[in-house]
Amino acid sequence: AQDLSSGMICYIHKETNAIKALFDESHEYYADLDMDLWGDEIREVQDNLEKYIKIEKWSTHEAFRFMVDFVQEVDNPKIKERLTEALNRGKPFRNFRRVVDNQGDIDQQWFEYRDKRQREWVRRYLRNIELQKE
Repeated sequence: AQDLSSGMICYIHKETNAIKALFDESHEYYADLDMDLWGDEIREVQDNLEKYIKIEKWSTHEAFRFMVDFVQEVDNPKIKERLTEALNRGKPFRNFRRVVDNQGDIDQQWFEYRDKRQREWVRRYLRNIELQKE
C-alpha cells in the first residue's frame, strides 16, 4: 500500500504472490531517476506480464472517503470542524493536508489511519482478484 501511495506501480506474481514495486516513469516524482538501475525488475515483469496481476491504486473518490471517515473519528471538536471545512472547500486534498500539518499530533493520527485504510483497500482488492479467478 505504501508503494502505491508513493506513486509506484505494483504487481503480484500469480503463483508465488511475490510483489514487484516498480517506479512509474510517468510520475513526476521519479522523472529524474536512473531507470537503468531498475531495468532487471522492469524487464522481469514486462517479459512475463501474463504471470503478474497489476495492483490498482485506490481512486481519488476512495482517498476522499478515507479523509471523511477519519474526520468522524477525531475527538477534538475544533480540529474536526477545521477538517470538515477543508473537505467542503475547493481543493479538499490540499486543504485537508494543510490542516493536518498545522494541528499538532493529528498528523501522526492521520498518517496511521490513512496507512491502515490503504492496506485494507489493497487486501480487499487482492481478495476480489482471487474471487474472480474461481
